[in-house]
Amino acid sequence: SEHLATLLESGARLALIAGDDPGTMPEVAATFKRLVDAGVGERLALGYAGDPITVMERMPIFLMEAGLTSAQVRQVLVENPLHSLLIRGEDPETT
Repeated sequence: SEHLATLLESGARLALIAGDDPGTMPEVAATFKRLVDAGVGERLALGYAGDPITVMERMPIFLMEAGLTSAQVRQVLVENPLHSLLIRGEDPETT
């Protein structure tokens, strides 16, 4: 979509939300695959709606079934969220 393209061009980080219904997880996983293939895998993270344990137990399998490598799954689930948490905000008084 045009809105997504604008976000990606801006360099924004994106969290794709997966519900805890396993029936919806393949579609979310396929979206991750399209975005990783588009070269923005380093800016993606997984968010969840519902039970986070169910999502985190099942999504890695769906991501790999969609074609992501284990390294790409680790990037999306572990490394990217960690990196986002470590970004320092700018203090307006020091800029």
